[in-house]
Amino acid sequence: DVTLFRDASHDRNPLHLSSEYSYRTAFGQQVVYGVLGFLGALASHPVQPAGFTIKGVTADFCGPVFLGVAHQVQWEELSSSKSRFRITDGRRLLMKGSVEWRKSEKPAAEPPLLVSAMPRLEAALLDDSSIQALTPLEGTYCCPPTALDALLTRWLLTERGLTRWAAACLLWSSYAIGMEMPGERALFSKLKLELDDCPEPDSDGILWRVTPTSYDERFTILQQSAALKSPGGNQARMELQSFVRQTAGGGEVDAPVPTGQGLQGKTVLVTGGSRGLGASFVRAMSGQAAAVCFSYHRSPVQAAELLEGPGAAAAAWQGDAASQEWCSETASRLERDHGGLDVLVVNACPALTPLLLEPACLDRIHDFLARSVAMASTPLAAFLPLLAKRGGWAVIVSSAAVSHPVAEWPHYGMAKCALEGLAHVAALEYPLVRFLLVRPPRLLTDLTNTPLGRHGALPPQIVAHTVTSYLMEASVAAGTVTMLDKFP
Repeated sequence: DVTLFRDASHDRNPLHLSSEYSYRTAFGQQVVYGVLGFLGALASHPVQPAGFTIKGVTADFCGPVFLGVAHQVQWEELSSSKSRFRITDGRRLLMKGSVEWRKSEKPAAEPPLLVSAMPRLEAALLDDSSIQALTPLEGTYCCPPTALDALLTRWLLTERGLTRWAAACLLWSSYAIGMEMPGERALFSKLKLELDDCPEPDSDGILWRVTPTSYDERFTILQQSAALKSPGGNQARMELQSFVRQTAGGGEVDAPVPTGQGLQGKTVLVTGGSRGLGASFVRAMSGQAAAVCFSYHRSPVQAAELLEGPGAAAAAWQGDAASQEWCSETASRLERDHGGLDVLVVNACPALTPLLLEPACLDRIHDFLARSVAMASTPLAAFLPLLAKRGGWAVIVSSAAVSHPVAEWPHYGMAKCALEGLAHVAALEYPLVRFLLVRPPRLLTDLTNTPLGRHGALPPQIVAHTVTSYLMEASVAAGTVTMLDKFP
């Protein structure tokens, strides 16, 4: 379905198509095109009487739709010519909107009118200043007829009153947002489509002009209006809204500078160390003359960056922290190459998406919990014997979600509670190891890097430097479990 929509719309935004790219976003996986989600919902609407075609569509994209998840669609008839819809994941609202039909006296169908169009092959990567300039764009656009026909047939959309012209307008909106403006960093959040009664046969060709009308810098919301027409005279108007995704950060911040010699010459292993808080741990501890090794799973480019420049990491090892085989091989490598291990930072965690505690989400909640616990318990089982030989530290990254639960994170809260309990039990079994539980607040990382999630989030460098200073300066007895939940 995603591939077919890509071919019909020319929208090649990597958030929808690349598992590697989307893994590095707050969603952690590919996101279904918003317009494709609407077409899937429309396919469940009752068939329209002959002659009735869609004259208007509104859609609010409230949350991400993911592949392989059974979503629920509800339609409510508001009048004989208008209905509204909702797409939900259990009780979570993902999309809502309305569709309006009209009786059209359409001339006999003719071959579609095509215009020459050279769509972008890669999404525009615009900086903030280019978006804030609010410069109008215009061009031509054409849906490939074969792909468009396949899409209409796949979802039986013509029977729901969706003309080729209306379908082309909707597909253009996805292309315009995802490829032109804002481009690669776009999150399509809202659309409104108004179609004039078609004076000519349906046409796939579009002459378009889109005008940015406002940009909210605080919440990075871009508003645009568009005028569309076909060579045959069909006309439409659209209002478009999108969020502009920002980078999670990683530059210089005001953070406490560690002092002392506590980590000089020590060997450190950070699981999940290629990005976010893990990468901040790698940089902070490498800067204190420690030999820092780290694991990464699916971020080779980010891992390579940590191996360059002053204070670079000692080694980057690709692997799954939940794999017993990988952890066993890494333990042997640490003994062979570094003589052992002094600090283990248990940081790896699955991608976090909102879920509610309800039957529709239970399988995903259980999968997340099992995966999250495995990504902590497996490294601890493999590396605690090495730490015990040197009286080392096991640093386990928990979350403030333990003490301040988040309604849509039951799986995350349970997982972090489990890790804290595991730390207390492990301290009994390994009395020569010192344990540090770290409960950071909401951090500005890929995990929380949404337009609303960014506000009030703490830079991860502050947590990493605070933990590093604690390890260098604290005098804690072996077998002790301490908690760090205050960060300057």
